[in-house]
Amino acid sequence: MKLILTVLIFTFLSAGKVCSQTYRSTFTTTDRNIDIEKLADPKVIFLYDDFVEAKVYQRGKVSDAEINYRLLTDEVIIRTDHPGTIKSLYGNNLDSLITQDNRLIVFVPEIGFAEKIRTQTSRYFIKYQTNHLMTEMKPGAYGVSSPTSSTQPVRNIATDGAYAAGGSNYIHLENTTGNEVQVILTSKPNFMIYYQEQYQSASNRRELVRVLPGNYRSDINSFIRSENISFDNRDDLIKLAGFLDQLDY
Repeated sequence: MKLILTVLIFTFLSAGKVCSQTYRSTFTTTDRNIDIEKLADPKVIFLYDDFVEAKVYQRGKVSDAEINYRLLTDEVIIRTDHPGTIKSLYGNNLDSLITQDNRLIVFVPEIGFAEKIRTQTSRYFIKYQTNHLMTEMKPGAYGVSSPTSSTQPVRNIATDGAYAAGGSNYIHLENTTGNEVQVILTSKPNFMIYYQEQYQSASNRRELVRVLPGNYRSDINSFIRSENISFDNRDDLIKLAGFLDQLDY
């Protein structure tokens, strides 16, 4: 196996801290069955760099648990009382959970697990996710490989056995090319608004002003510029939600 790993980190994470900004993990490999959890940086796979304590509200009951969130598979996992045993927390059984750093995580059938931003209207969410791209490498000048613009079909990321079943739980991609491939994993917080009975994504300023009524466009643009709002930064998205919540739409 040939492996080159590059990680571009735009935020520092100490123990138990959540990813707040965009970053990317890139590697190349010739493996046919690519073990993502082994080859990629953990911070593009998990929301936290370790399990964190949380209050879990489930079917009217409250319990303490250690949880983490798998970005690639949209899955909350819980460390059980049995050493070395982890299980999945299924969304349809979850009311909500509050992590030790006071994040309110809910399950929304239309979008999966997301952080609900606390506002009066309760219509703003941050969806943490990691996107992946796999590209076949082609020999170029002087024998140096580079990504080709034409990609081979890539199967959806899957898990080898479910946590609840106690299987081997690595996340993998299948390399159908039989050649060297480059895998790019990009993780970022995604701002979402519940508006007109839909969950709508706004990953930048232009998308946001298209989603909301046009008569607020000038106000929104002015606020984003004056506050230097970054759609890749969780704290900025919370500040933006607070501003939007004051608008009458």
